[in-house]
Amino acid sequence: MKHLLSIEKLPRADVDLILKSARVLKKQRAATLLPLTGQTWAMIFAKASTRTRVSFEWAFANWAAKSYFKRLGHSTRAGEPIKDTARVLVE
Repeated sequence: MKHLLSIEKLPRADVDLILKSARVLKKQRAATLLPLTGQTWAMIFAKASTRTRVSFEWAFANWAAKSYFKRLGHSTRAGEPIKDTARVLVE
């Protein structure tokens, strides 16, 4: 799976894979490993969500990853489509 845009549209096998991966990462964290070391994760939110943003930023920091936050509608260029921003992030 390359992107997770909506959990509601995921096939059952992908949901099972996410849950299995979560269990593995939780065990790794308990063993003090830092599975996301050197990675940078982008978070793009359509609506303000302080709880979700803080939860993700805390997790990334605790697993030695960097995070980048972008809220839709707060672009430096008026009318810049989010797909352009996403394209930059994956290239």
